[in-house]
Amino acid sequence: MDSTPSTSQLSSNLSQSNLEKLHQLRLAGINPYPYAFAVTHSPSEVINSFNPLLATGESIAVTGRVLSLRFSGKSLVFMDIASTAEQMRKGEKIQVMANKKSLDPDAWIVVNNISLGDWIGIQGQCILTRSGERTILASHLTILSKTVRPIPIPKVYSGKDGEIKDAYTIQDVDTLWRYPELDMLLRRKAEVLVARSYILNAVRHTLVNEYDCIELETPFLNAFFGGAEATPFTTYLRALSQNVFLAVSPEIELKRAIVGGLGTGGDLGKGVFSIARNFRNEGVDRTHNPEFTSMEVYIPFVDFEFMMEVTERIFSRACQVVHGNPYCFYNGYRMDFSNPWPRIKMTQLVSEKSGIDVENLSDDEIRAEIQVRGLHRLYNMDLGDTSSHLNLQGELVNLLKLSGIARFYPDYDSLDLETLRLIAFRHKLHKGIDLEQDWDFLVLDLFEVFCEPLLIEPCHVILHPAKSSVLCKDDRNGLLPNGHKLIERFESYVMGIELTNAYSELNDPLTQRLLVEEQAKARAQGKENAMPHNEPFLRAIEMGMPPCGGLGIGIDRLVMILTDSRTIRDVVAFPIVGGENQV
Repeated sequence: MDSTPSTSQLSSNLSQSNLEKLHQLRLAGINPYPYAFAVTHSPSEVINSFNPLLATGESIAVTGRVLSLRFSGKSLVFMDIASTAEQMRKGEKIQVMANKKSLDPDAWIVVNNISLGDWIGIQGQCILTRSGERTILASHLTILSKTVRPIPIPKVYSGKDGEIKDAYTIQDVDTLWRYPELDMLLRRKAEVLVARSYILNAVRHTLVNEYDCIELETPFLNAFFGGAEATPFTTYLRALSQNVFLAVSPEIELKRAIVGGLGTGGDLGKGVFSIARNFRNEGVDRTHNPEFTSMEVYIPFVDFEFMMEVTERIFSRACQVVHGNPYCFYNGYRMDFSNPWPRIKMTQLVSEKSGIDVENLSDDEIRAEIQVRGLHRLYNMDLGDTSSHLNLQGELVNLLKLSGIARFYPDYDSLDLETLRLIAFRHKLHKGIDLEQDWDFLVLDLFEVFCEPLLIEPCHVILHPAKSSVLCKDDRNGLLPNGHKLIERFESYVMGIELTNAYSELNDPLTQRLLVEEQAKARAQGKENAMPHNEPFLRAIEMGMPPCGGLGIGIDRLVMILTDSRTIRDVVAFPIVGGENQV
């Protein structure tokens, strides 16, 4: 049966010129989609070994995508080949010169039917042109894949200042996220994904080779979910006639493995970890995606302070692998992962930055302070029509002043409207703090407003309010002066982004059962992100889990920092985008 699509089936936005060239190649008996090509060097390998190849005159075979095409008369053509436009920007492309006199007739037919974006194979030798440019003089040229859909390949050139610039390219990031293969081809996403692979290998190598941890695969489908307060995805398993959840975290399974003896020493390793896909049916923003990758590790007989050292070593090793040294730059800021990170108590930080003494004041006194600052109100940050801009600008200036945020921005009253809006969103001033919440959640909200955006250098924020997790041990130092309890939890921050979450893991079975049952009640009362009752987990803890330090690292966010990427979608190979055709 002929599988060749008919003309009527071809999309109207295919390149008619390229389709005609495809037709001409087939008329000449040339297969535009051959089965293989014997490669000896990549373009970058030719660049790196050019002088020895030039000296020996060795015949080489190179492949690449045609990213520029220049005819010189009727019998000479120059092409630049590489795999991505980013390689062109970085100078990792090689020029190919094809002369009609030195090519067989079929190869010249290929030359006459080449389009930008085509994959070609070149056999030839290295030469220097009259202008001294490193070039491959083609002795044979093969079409490897004829493109029929136009590719908006940018014209990469060097400006007067020597800076590499693009003459044109796709600017709409939504289009690039929707078609990530274009993002890889046109921007730097391919290089980011290579770095991501290196980072994952560095994380795995550190845990296996430096901490003797065992990697464990954990299930995506579960009869229960837990390990985080999150709204899960659900699906139906026909074979067992039951509803199941997609995993929100590998924590529960890893702890059950510890109970089973895995990772407790000797041949069983000294810890267990998983690099897992997690699924949470929640919001999408710059640092959140419904499907994401995390690494979680649990090491017996240590506490959360040891896990801070593990965190610092993993970050340092990953940065070293990508950049060749333990520091990098993010949005112009130098991030140094070589030194021990500061450890900052959350309640002390909140008290310092907000001016509200959350360790000593009563709950009602804290609520009164929040009210005085206007932090309990919901604010509409929409620009609306032009006539409302001036009023909104004045309101935002007053809001920054009233809330106390203005002291972090000395020139706040001279900022433009868009900058004021960004500051307000960054500090979550539009959301409003619920005054009916318990002390724990008031403190967490104040932290998000006053502290989180200001945590630029790598640091650990330690000792969180007790109700922030049901899986963590209490702070061994006892209660705060106002009678509230903290837990031995830390989160690590860089550039205002939370990158880790870690505990001295709770292993008291009676306390654990009580806390999980409270979560189950909250879920029954409508709190979707509360943990359900998980009897297999509770029974495992009742069998005895040794003291453990646990650590989770958001891999996507780690990649963002180490590759200077602004959004999580830039580091996920195939991010989900709204508006796709429904299944």
